[in-house]
Amino acid sequence: MLPVPPIKSSFMGDTVSHSTKKIVLWIDENIASLDLRKTVGAAMAPPILLHFRDRTMQGEWFQLLRVDSGRVSLPRYHRHDYAEIFWLNQGRCAHLCNGRTEALQAGSLRLLRPEDAHQLRPWRGGEAFRFTNLAISPRAWRRLRDRYPLEWKRLYGQPGSRVGAELTSSELNEFDRMAGALASEANTAFHVERTVLTIWSHFLRGGQVPPAEGVPAWLAHALLEVQEPEVLSRGVAGLVAAAGRCHEHVSRMCRRYLGKTPTQLVNEARLRQAAHALRMSSGSVLDVCLACGFENPAQFHRLFRARFGTTPGRYRRS
Repeated sequence: MLPVPPIKSSFMGDTVSHSTKKIVLWIDENIASLDLRKTVGAAMAPPILLHFRDRTMQGEWFQLLRVDSGRVSLPRYHRHDYAEIFWLNQGRCAHLCNGRTEALQAGSLRLLRPEDAHQLRPWRGGEAFRFTNLAISPRAWRRLRDRYPLEWKRLYGQPGSRVGAELTSSELNEFDRMAGALASEANTAFHVERTVLTIWSHFLRGGQVPPAEGVPAWLAHALLEVQEPEVLSRGVAGLVAAAGRCHEHVSRMCRRYLGKTPTQLVNEARLRQAAHALRMSSGSVLDVCLACGFENPAQFHRLFRARFGTTPGRYRRS
């Protein structure tokens, strides 16, 4: 049990800025810079088992904590008899899960099965980080699995795989508000199931393809952040700024991992935004074209037709 008192709604005042979504398995290209010898050594020993019965100070259905790594002693490599969901609010850390290590940053969201073994460690041996942790009781976990078998299988059906997402800054603030609301509610099956289903919905939405496995976390973050209107409005410059690397390096990594240029990736994001606007707004096709950052309507029509197989006008009418 993590030695942290129950969180209350006071933590809702925190605001964070960082990244976006989907089911991904990432190993950061800079992971070699971490001092992972102690982490790997810890993984050699069998994981300890944490029991939900030792965490019932808040109630029988869930335990919700916000943890500052610099103020508590985090558990060593461990597994649980309960499911767990956590996300980073601030900082960076190394996450050892089922024998593999990944780098997490603010906005990283992870879903864990009871049988998953994992450990969180400071980045480079010292940087503090903060995360929110939701422990789901075995009873609540069984109810969710039995009531939503298709959704459960999509998320948890591959043993040993890691289910993760990167949240945009607005999504991260939304998650923190959701956690604050849950902390102020009664500890019941209804409230934990409602929260878990809301989190699951972030993974089960269609329309976006997760980055290829092996894509560096900073690039995955940039690809997802560029979907935010304020970033997308800056075009390639917004993508490069979100990546935090020089233009040449971003271009090289885009080609290596995705086989596309930054311009192609930005245009794809703009076309997704345009398709959404055509379905959900009443603005003219020209208005949508300009609002999505296309200065040349002819280019917009050509790219849209190549992507969706029809013109913007016909797409809207269909």
